[in-house]
Amino acid sequence: MDWITVIWSAAAGACLILGLTQFVVWCGRKHAWENLWFSVTTIGVIGLIACELLTMKADSAAEYANTVRWAHLIFLIVCGGMLGFVHSHFGTGLRWLLQLALGLRVAAVIANFTTGENLHFKSVDSLRQIEILGQSVNIVDTWQANPWVILGQLASLVMLAYIINAAWRMWHSGTHDARRRAITLGGSLTIFIALAATLAGLVAAGVLKIPLHTSLPFFCMIIAMAYELSREVLRSDRLAQQLRTNQLELAHLSRVSVLGEMAGALAHEVNQPLAAILSNAQVGSRSMNKGEPDLVEIHAILDDIANDAKRAGGIIHGMRAMLKKDQPPDPHPLPVNPTIHQVLAMLQGEISSRGVTIELDLEEPLPHAHFNRVELQQVLINLVMNSLDAMKLQTHGAALKITNSHDGEHVVLSVHDSGPGISSDIMNQLFDPFFSTKPGGLGLGLPISKSIAEHFGAQLHATNHPQGGAMFELRMQSAVALSIKAETPSNPNKP
Repeated sequence: MDWITVIWSAAAGACLILGLTQFVVWCGRKHAWENLWFSVTTIGVIGLIACELLTMKADSAAEYANTVRWAHLIFLIVCGGMLGFVHSHFGTGLRWLLQLALGLRVAAVIANFTTGENLHFKSVDSLRQIEILGQSVNIVDTWQANPWVILGQLASLVMLAYIINAAWRMWHSGTHDARRRAITLGGSLTIFIALAATLAGLVAAGVLKIPLHTSLPFFCMIIAMAYELSREVLRSDRLAQQLRTNQLELAHLSRVSVLGEMAGALAHEVNQPLAAILSNAQVGSRSMNKGEPDLVEIHAILDDIANDAKRAGGIIHGMRAMLKKDQPPDPHPLPVNPTIHQVLAMLQGEISSRGVTIELDLEEPLPHAHFNRVELQQVLINLVMNSLDAMKLQTHGAALKITNSHDGEHVVLSVHDSGPGISSDIMNQLFDPFFSTKPGGLGLGLPISKSIAEHFGAQLHATNHPQGGAMFELRMQSAVALSIKAETPSNPNKP
């Protein structure tokens, strides 16, 4: 078995897999330039591995020298990718030093093609064979050194200076993660580049009688870079989890804030059934004090008391559900119209105090939506409260229209107010976090509502109604349509 071919091919295959993986990551995250530069570097290292195999198995001195010549062009790709990676990942290197390193490397490649057979050897006169891993490989026997090789060595020194400078500046940024990256990545790249340049120089000078094995240090460099990128992936995953937790916290705070604003209205709503219960109890007591109480009337009074108690309990239950901080449960088939009525009942005091007329145009029957009740309540409360605030300065004729419809696949709910509408200069910022046109507003209601909608596969849009005023439209997935899709085979030709 040719172990040389097996080992070098395995290294090239590993580089290819790592490079393709990071290229796919870059395709999904175009701003992550370090992933693209890593892929470029792996392509160059694969080329260096192939050139080393060709030099070790060259049939003539001319073929050996020509392969080394093209290896210098491939090495330019490695240097460019590596410097781009450090520049993107660290973001601390001196730009002029980066440009100098690339310029010197380009100059070295030009000298490689113009000053002899290649940058290391002005001429290669003969080869001889040695054994490595039980295999015979070729090395240079007699040659004439190219004095222009110092240009390549100078390019390597400047490249090392750029990496060391970038790592040093990263270290002094002060954070623990920055210092770790400066040591692990900056240190690894410095060691492996210096090792590769030293090996190449010693072989070209005839001190070491071995093949030009520069790909091994560069393969180790690829492993160090891949390790750093893998940590970035894990870090991104932790940040995404933290973001989801923060979104849940914001949604909870938004619900608490809304309920705080509605405290008076909620007290009014709870007070109504409690007052009715007290009144009915007093009437019932007086009836019982009569000599012969009317049992039919007493029965009706008790029914009224039970209904009012259920109403008060429903209001309290709705408040407790809104205040819960739990992770939103999975969506399930939800009747939309009862939820609309519940929200309007909760906001009745606020609506009445502002003199707003509510107009409902609700389809019956309406397919169930693919959503969750508490989250839909929160979205509706935010939309209705936004509309009420928009009509705050309207002295008469303030009206809020809530409609719904369905188109087979979606259940569409719209909230249309008679306010001034949404000006064009803020339309694009409407769902941005912390953007608010209300004095003292947090600017979280609409962004959280949009986030909730997207969590349940719905869409929330805002526009100006042709008849005036703003209109918010919540387009939810129909539970019926989803169930039909789930039951439909992916291949219609299969039974």
